[in-house]
Parts: sequence; C-alpha cells; structure tokens
Amino acid sequence: MAYNYDFDYDEIAEVPLCDSTDSVRDGLEGCTWDTALGQFTRWQENCSNGSPLVEDWSEPSVQSFTGENDSVLLEKVKSLREGLRKEHHVLWTYVITLNGRPSDEGGWLPPADFTEELLSSWPKVRDSMYAICEGSEYEYVRVLDASETAHPHVHLIILSSEELDANRFENCFEAHVAHCDVAYGEDHIPDRSIRYGRSLEIDKKLRDNLECFLENRRGNDREMLFNTLLWSMDVDRFDFSKGAEDYF
Repeated sequence: MAYNYDFDYDEIAEVPLCDSTDSVRDGLEGCTWDTALGQFTRWQENCSNGSPLVEDWSEPSVQSFTGENDSVLLEKVKSLREGLRKEHHVLWTYVITLNGRPSDEGGWLPPADFTEELLSSWPKVRDSMYAICEGSEYEYVRVLDASETAHPHVHLIILSSEELDANRFENCFEAHVAHCDVAYGEDHIPDRSIRYGRSLEIDKKLRDNLECFLENRRGNDREMLFNTLLWSMDVDRFDFSKGAEDYF
C-alpha cells in the first residue's frame, strides 16, 4: 500500500464512531469509538450472564465477536478447500486485497462511515469476479481484517477448479476504486495485492494467515476496536458464497 499509519490508541479511540451513517446499532449514535468499546464490553458481559444490555442487542450471539467460533470458521474454510479439491482434483487459490484510506485532510474518518463506504463497492467487485470466473467451478470467501489503525480492509479468497487469468483481477480493483470514495488506484498494485497458486504451499499460507488473523484479533487494543466496530454495525467478519455452504 502507498500509505502507512502508526497506531495511536488514544487518538483513534476518541474518533466519533459514525457521522452521516445510520448503520450502527440504536443507542450508539454520537459515541466515540472508545465509548462504543465500553458498550461492547458490557454487552459481552451481560450476554455471558444471560442478560444483554439492550434486548435488541442479543443477536447475533456473543460468540460471533469474542473468538469462540474461530475454530468453526477455520474448519469451514478447510472443508471448502478440501471438498473442492476432492471434487475437481486440482484447486487454484486466488487472494486479492481491497483497502481504503481511513483519513483525509480533516483527520480520521468515523470508522463506521469508512466501513460502509469501503464495502459499498462490493456488488461491483463481485460482478467483476463473476465475469473473471465464468466457465470455472469456484467458490469464494470475503474476509474483513484489521489494518494498522483498526479500520478494516478486505481479503477476497477465490477457490477455482481452473487456472484463471490473474491479470484480469485488476478489473476488481478498478471496480472497487470507481465505486468507493476512500479507495485509490495507487494503493492497489497487482504485484502486491494479488496472490495465487495451486500448490499446497499457498493453502498452508492461507490457513496460517487466517489462524494468525483470528488469534491476533483477541485482546490487544487495535483488535478490540476492530471487534467493536464490526459488532456496532452487525457486519460479519467472514462472508461465504452460497455454494460454499454445500461443503460444510
């Protein structure tokens, strides 16, 4: 990426959670990210005791945001890869990364607004992916990961029965940049933002990276802010293609 930020918890924690968006849970409007973290922590505690802080906040379950279902997510990815490989005998794995810039001349962007804008390009990105993968048997997983500042970026993992033209994934970048106001072309360089192969080595790297991602998101300040953000917006960390469910 063409930008780099140092993580300053005290600075970022005081950023308003949202400004123009209504995509956060009721009661969190006007909160700072740190205040929302306090609400999130109390919600976890109350859910664990069978008494959610606000009745409407009882779903999704607390396990979705505390790491208790991480092993389930990893097993789903593993089952998907192994099922596709068994069915097609060979499997190509493609991973592309989509990001945005979480600040502008006025300072840090409210994280919920940033996330909503980052994901606004998804329908167009998905349409580009469909066109690239046409003619092959494939499934995908969209994963949200925390950046250095706790704002999310996207990893799109595509598992295909056939080798695809990796250069065509530039179309996904173009769709993202064209339909996302916080995305910039210079931050999406194919050599850095596309990884692919059919060997077991890339599968091992993929699984190791996911395990590292899920393990690291517990406990530290950055990951707690990231968890709070996803919880406040009720956004899933992993989003599987419909057909992937057949392999779980």
